[in-house]
Amino acid sequence: MSGKEVVRYPRSAAEAETTSRRQHGDILNYEGSRLSQEKIDTLTRSFFELSGAHPYVFDTLAYVCTKYKDNIDRLDDEKETHFRVRIPFDHFLDFALDGRNQYKARLMTEIYDLAMVQKGKVLPFDRDHSVLTVPLRVELFYEDGNKVDKETIRRFANLNGEWPVKGITIEFYKPLFASLFIGTHGESWFPLPKAFHAKMLESMDKYRNRPEFRDAGIMAYPIQYRKLYLYMNLHDNGIGEHLHLNAEEAMLSCYPALVKTVYNEEGKHNYIDWYPARLFVRKGCNLFNKMADDGLMDGVKLVPTGIWYDKPLRELRVKVQRAKKYNAVPNFMDESSFASLPDLRPEEAKNNQNIDEKPPF
Repeated sequence: MSGKEVVRYPRSAAEAETTSRRQHGDILNYEGSRLSQEKIDTLTRSFFELSGAHPYVFDTLAYVCTKYKDNIDRLDDEKETHFRVRIPFDHFLDFALDGRNQYKARLMTEIYDLAMVQKGKVLPFDRDHSVLTVPLRVELFYEDGNKVDKETIRRFANLNGEWPVKGITIEFYKPLFASLFIGTHGESWFPLPKAFHAKMLESMDKYRNRPEFRDAGIMAYPIQYRKLYLYMNLHDNGIGEHLHLNAEEAMLSCYPALVKTVYNEEGKHNYIDWYPARLFVRKGCNLFNKMADDGLMDGVKLVPTGIWYDKPLRELRVKVQRAKKYNAVPNFMDESSFASLPDLRPEEAKNNQNIDEKPPF
């Protein structure tokens, strides 16, 4: 298994992953017409979450767009809304998992689901608008090149480890990855480890029973920790040893259930559920720190080594280390004046918004 390869991860894809329902502007359909409020009210939570197979596939696409640009179809076809790539299935598994085959069964279940149903999602389009579209379309193929029909895919989902699929075609929404095809090296991207999601899951399984994680006072789902690392990269200017993050925006992007809304005579106000919010960020940053110490983060822009926050929570100041290779990473430290407070496990932490990725960590 390799821990050294990095991909160019597009900021547009990261922004799509980290924009929650409460942060979207006017929602348009794929033709550019604004959706009525009546239609918007029918959209379930799943329309606003890029979870399930999406993180694995996005990691795969970032790898392909970084290493194999010439294999991408429809680059110059302005009539097409989606790029397309055909990948041998064993290569797809390598790009998505990088040898971490303990997650193969879970991934196959999610890929079959994605191949059976085109899942509409609400994605940010510009500063004031979002669009309802299908970010990924997946087709599966036998070794002879024939397409696997949906009824057969439904049967495959119950094969318990036998996967006769030999090829996968992925169509992916152009605005998410188009910046990678600008110039020789692309624009508006940051480095991310190959198969980042699978590596993060492996680290969660490795560390979940250590006291500093098991007793951390908060539990969240893998997709939320992924969002946290993407969010930090999106708000990094590349200089200095601290990130200064707006706490409310960070929570709305990564864990919106922890941003509460109250109404009074002065109007509508948000406040952050302080205890679990600061614990969530602390725990996630500690996880990324451990991943770096294990050699899984070489080549990235930043690794957290400390955190500072106040009460009420308005700013999160994350201390980071910057390097090409992360050897002897300093242990992660809570540098706030509240570091010695006992960790609580608030009931709110159980009422998570992301219910399709298990187990929590």
